[in-house]
Amino acid sequence: MLPQIVQQILYLSSFAIMLYIPATTLLGTVSTGIIMTSIFAGLVWIALLAVIAFIAWDRVRKQITSAGG
Repeated sequence: MLPQIVQQILYLSSFAIMLYIPATTLLGTVSTGIIMTSIFAGLVWIALLAVIAFIAWDRVRKQITSAGG
């Protein structure tokens, strides 16, 4: 068994949100608090990755050159 702090960090990872939490929710072995925390963490992941994508796209867009239409 992993230490408690490692388990808490892994619960907030994108892999747990995509795989573990939905499976345990369907099985009914997870509490409502963990489900709500996971939903919030998923929204944070979405926002964080969207910001990273917009920053990366802005940097790349400035360097793209195109010939023709």
